[in-house]
Order: sequence, then C-alpha cells, then structure tokens
Amino acid sequence: MAVRRADSVVYEVVDDRAVLLHPTGKELLTLSVVGSMVWEELATEGNPSAIARALLAKFADVSLEQLETDVRAFLDELAEAGLVVPVDAE
Repeated sequence: MAVRRADSVVYEVVDDRAVLLHPTGKELLTLSVVGSMVWEELATEGNPSAIARALLAKFADVSLEQLETDVRAFLDELAEAGLVVPVDAE
C-alpha cells in the first residue's frame, strides 16, 4: 500500500537525520540515517517497492527483496505512529 507523510507531521533534517514532531506535538522522533532516506523518498514516492528501488544503489550488500521488506516494515511502524497515512486518506 502506498503511503504519504501525514499532513500534521512537522520535520526537519539535521545532519542527515530527519527529526519529526509527532502529530500530538508531545514527542520528537529522530530517524536513523536510513530511515531518513526513506522519509525523504516520501516527498515524491509512497510505494514501498519504488522506494526500495530508488535506494538500492546506496546499499551494495542488500538485495532488492530485503530492502523492500525493510522499507515496508519501517513504513508500517510510521503508520502505527500516525506519521504516514495511506495515499487515498484525506
């Protein structure tokens, strides 16, 4: 399922790491460098397979299948936290 950043999330990238303000405004989350790469890809692409393909060249020791699995799991975590929503959500 394709996702997009939730409209209520405020973020800034500092030293290659995205810092997100949770929609409740009560929690700051700092993503890993790899998580930040996925977050940045969400600016133009919300499909996990496409994000994995876009990032594959940066990870020589990882297969496309593993990267896609990891991207999907990460996006699922972001969705559970309310930081991303399905593309068709308003």
